[in-house]
Amino acid sequence: MANQSWLAAWLVVCACGGSDPAQPDAPSPDATSGPTWARDPSFATDGALAIAIPDADRLNAVSILVRDGTLVLAAGIEHSGRQELELCSISPDGVRDPGFGSDGCVRPGLYGIGGDNVAVDGTGLLIASIAFSGQPVFGPAVYRLRADGQFDTAFGFGGAVFVQPPSGTGSDAVLGAIATLPDGSRVVGGYASIVGAPRGTGWAQRLVDGMPSGAPVEIGRELPLLVPSATGIDAIATEQAQVNECPPVACDATQVSRYAACIAPPVACAADLTCPGSDTCDPQTLDCLPPDVWAFGTRVIALETSLAIQDDRRIAPVTATQALRLADGSMLVAQQDAEHGVWKLNADHTRDLAFGIVGGVTLRNATVSALAARSDGTLFAAGHLAFDGPSQLFELASTGAITLAVADPGGGRITGLVPTPDGRLLVAGYLGNSIVVQRLIRVP
Repeated sequence: MANQSWLAAWLVVCACGGSDPAQPDAPSPDATSGPTWARDPSFATDGALAIAIPDADRLNAVSILVRDGTLVLAAGIEHSGRQELELCSISPDGVRDPGFGSDGCVRPGLYGIGGDNVAVDGTGLLIASIAFSGQPVFGPAVYRLRADGQFDTAFGFGGAVFVQPPSGTGSDAVLGAIATLPDGSRVVGGYASIVGAPRGTGWAQRLVDGMPSGAPVEIGRELPLLVPSATGIDAIATEQAQVNECPPVACDATQVSRYAACIAPPVACAADLTCPGSDTCDPQTLDCLPPDVWAFGTRVIALETSLAIQDDRRIAPVTATQALRLADGSMLVAQQDAEHGVWKLNADHTRDLAFGIVGGVTLRNATVSALAARSDGTLFAAGHLAFDGPSQLFELASTGAITLAVADPGGGRITGLVPTPDGRLLVAGYLGNSIVVQRLIRVP
């Protein structure tokens, strides 16, 4: 990762109070009997394709995009002190595309840490980024590559369209995220410093037919994660300062602090989790809380018109590494803190209390690096237990119960997951200085 924290497209969800979700029962990832995921021998060589990047100092993340029947691997590499984007195109059966760049790979000279800033556009690709050389344009821009991996000179100026950051920002503005709305338009997100201020701002811009539409919108002080919703975009800013917006409240000796409010010492919930009067049982502390305190504790402020979600205040302060919109409008958010795991939010951004334990599951303290969902409701997550350790692959029911957990068959780091319509699973990641893509089949 780069030293600048804002270059990582992560979010910080602020909270007051609460505890981490408990771990549902799950099979051992070391089990040698029962169902598992194994490499599909009909894909590439024995189920895997490795693409060496010999001049990379480090690989950060690899995502999978499906483009006109082919697979595009978008990898963020550290090279000569900068974060560059490497793109590789392969056939559905794991063969490099000879018509895409050099032997199936292209390095277009653009900033990127993975695939958050790359989107499929017909047979080509749209990339929200900034060019290291200032060509085709200088500053934050949307670039289009043709099917052969070269800049589409019919798009904008030499293959790029400049995107104006908010007024009053500095010259260091970048773009690093792109998402597609249900109507086919796009939203791009980035970061820019503010002239004369110690901190910068996250910002977003809507695109129509690849061109900026309307004014840019400020959404926080870090590069955002952009998640399409039914009515627009949920852009969750990574502003660390939000963690301090609800500090512990100093109460007098007759009161206690609950969710940034001083209240009389609460009574305990009954055995059936009911409370007297209009109070509500907090399933984490088993305290009966007044309605206004409980409402504040479970609140998520959704401002889709201004592209911002604030915080859920019941989740302990976390750094979210992934966000995934599901078909029903709900959203999975993967967290990174003392108890790594996955939370599920309803379409109205309240926590789904039917998922796992009060809306969340831990995944054996694995830092989640990829999320995916299948049309039947099956969920997939991948994470690693140590900084440079191999990944674990988790299969979850729609309720959050872990149904299968196995070690990565490739022994590397998984950062991209795509379920296929025929029930197989595409897995992308890296091992050393090689991009690795595998196709897995579920073995009964």
